[in-house]
Amino acid sequence: MGNSIGNEGKEICHTVKNVDLNRFMGKWYRIASLINEFESNESYDVTVEYSMGVNNEIKISTEEFIGDKKIKSISHAIPIHWKKSSCYGSQFNLKPDFKRHESEIRFYFILDLDRTNYEHAVVGSQDWLWIINRKPQMDAYDYGLLLHKLKMRFKNFYNIQDIEVTSQNYINFKT
Repeated sequence: MGNSIGNEGKEICHTVKNVDLNRFMGKWYRIASLINEFESNESYDVTVEYSMGVNNEIKISTEEFIGDKKIKSISHAIPIHWKKSSCYGSQFNLKPDFKRHESEIRFYFILDLDRTNYEHAVVGSQDWLWIINRKPQMDAYDYGLLLHKLKMRFKNFYNIQDIEVTSQNYINFKT
């Protein structure tokens, strides 16, 4: 499978302007994603948990299953608010601590967020994208609406048609 990301080297614009980090913290379930070279399309039951650490650092704990093997990884990020030319929004400087990544500083963007209830969000960087939800299943209408928004806002950056649903031990979409 090739790289699902459209235009390497371009800046991601239109990230979420303001994020209440206290509301964003907690456990999220990966509903779907653009798979990159660091991920397996065989992953299932993928969760990510954000928690505040010392010195305003965010701990990002990811758990997934591949076959019968449980894989855990931890990263740390420093939240920053930025403005550069026409780009703005919320991002983290991400320092991956797990062996699948080089120990380089990367950007980690909050691309979309249900700001009313903080029930679903889209996070990503230049080379990956996750649709996450507070529950292991997401309303089919909300998922479709989110895909439409992503197609309209990021059509020149991500290949949205390559998004793959993440298998869970339960149904991903409520109808």
